Amino acid sequence: MKKKISVLVMVIGLVLFIVGLFIKIPSKELTTYSSLSDKYSVIEEYVGGDAYNYIIGASLVGGEIAGAKAQKAVFISMGSLIFVIGLLAYSFSKENIEKTAKVNAPLSTENNIDDENNNDTNTNEPTVIDNNL
Repeated sequence: MKKKISVLVMVIGLVLFIVGLFIKIPSKELTTYSSLSDKYSVIEEYVGGDAYNYIIGASLVGGEIAGAKAQKAVFISMGSLIFVIGLLAYSFSKENIEKTAKVNAPLSTENNIDDENNNDTNTNEPTVIDNNL
């Protein structure tokens, strides 16, 4: 059961990551013509005077760009974090630990037999450390 939940968490993380990659960031270029909205950011308010319009439009578009970049960064980073959490949960699930224990069991018994036959590693003499290197 834990395995299925961890796979679901990994899928959610991947979806968030992919959504973050495809978030569209508004264009930096300004115009007052709404027919050019694909390439340009459109200023829809007119307050009187072109300079004031562009100042207000630039601040609004700057806020939209900053918000879109922050949203993109949050989706990508959280998607990555959630994916790694799911991956860790998957690797530490009970089924995987039992499989690893079964695979490593013959290796550990072979190592114990080798250690019992090898008397060089089991000396009771103190180890001398030379700090004058």
